[in-house]
Amino acid sequence: MELSDIVGLGSAIKTVVEAISNATSALYRPYGIRREAKADADAIGIKARAKAQALIDQHNLLEAAGLQLMPPAHPPAPPPLGALGASTTRLAHVEQRRQSNMAAVADGALALLLQRLAKGAISAEQVRPPDPDWLVYLMELCKDVGNEEVQELWQKILAGEFEQPGSYSLSTLNTLRHLSAQDARSFGKLAEYVWVHTETGFLHYIKSPAIDQYLTDRGLSTVDRQELDAIGLIAGPVRFDVWKTPADFTYLGATFRFSRKDTEGGIGGIAGILETERLSRVGQQLYQLCKPAEPDTVYITTLSTALSGPSTFIAVTVP
Repeated sequence: MELSDIVGLGSAIKTVVEAISNATSALYRPYGIRREAKADADAIGIKARAKAQALIDQHNLLEAAGLQLMPPAHPPAPPPLGALGASTTRLAHVEQRRQSNMAAVADGALALLLQRLAKGAISAEQVRPPDPDWLVYLMELCKDVGNEEVQELWQKILAGEFEQPGSYSLSTLNTLRHLSAQDARSFGKLAEYVWVHTETGFLHYIKSPAIDQYLTDRGLSTVDRQELDAIGLIAGPVRFDVWKTPADFTYLGATFRFSRKDTEGGIGGIAGILETERLSRVGQQLYQLCKPAEPDTVYITTLSTALSGPSTFIAVTVP
């Protein structure tokens, strides 16, 4: 990595550190990034490993930004005896836990940005501070989030906002604050079966008895989906009359057409109706954080077979 690259990384770190320090009214130092960068050096691949290796020496990066590492805060001193002392201890431990949670989110976000910088996916100039009020609100919400799975979502949102301010709405933050670890796992599973309606750009998952069972068998029950609906990640049902107007959807980049299947007789009352549930605006934003890398080919086969059956007679084809 060239000296100019290190200085550029240092400027990006400085942007993140200063913004978070201002938002939390406390001096933030990315102490946990060394561990993240070391792990990343083994995961990126041979071509990018040379750049990633430079991230391991955080002292050099922080010196380039005019900063120094600061170790984690020491536990609070033993409290005085008595009820007042017990109350003081409790408050001190709550505050320490909150500071640790905020630092975990900030460290994780910075690690994600450094990974993308090292890979050349973004430039240091693209790392810009989010709206100060937005950042204060995020740090306030995530201070009581100790679960690592949910923290990972906060980290991705914070990193994305530094990369492109305005990407995530306050509604998304408000929804995320109510997200449990189980909700996060359920939504990550649902994301594996989301389709993009090419005409509107809205995200949907397709419903049918066979598909409902398929999702249940893979750990996403009807109750799990109802919970995602209750917390505001699903907007509601949308029906497409694909016999009247064929509909195109993309599934992880591959386009499929849903249309009338040639058949004779036995047509029921729901023939040609494609039943879906549309993700809410917040759900669509969170989907970008959970989007899977590989399609489920068995799911595609199961879906095509289920929809072509004697109740719907819908053909799933490649246009």
